[in-house]
Amino acid sequence: MSRRHSIREKIMSRVRVDGETGCWIWTGPTSGTTGRGHGYPRMSLGGQTVAVHIAMWTNEHGYIPGKKRTRPQMPPPALRQS
Repeated sequence: MSRRHSIREKIMSRVRVDGETGCWIWTGPTSGTTGRGHGYPRMSLGGQTVAVHIAMWTNEHGYIPGKKRTRPQMPPPALRQS
């Protein structure tokens, strides 16, 4: 199994797809309720805690160009805490 495939599987194991809306619901940990980046989905990858939306984007499309923003609301459907 490729590293890209294993990262995708790790992320998707924590995602539930809402049958009605098609939204991706993050069921894993977040960065908490306070502080920088509060509420964003987080996961451990290679021994580091990373933002899931950035890990997924990088895994699927490559590194994020300078000053480009990614948000959990970007397609594919939003990753949001249930």
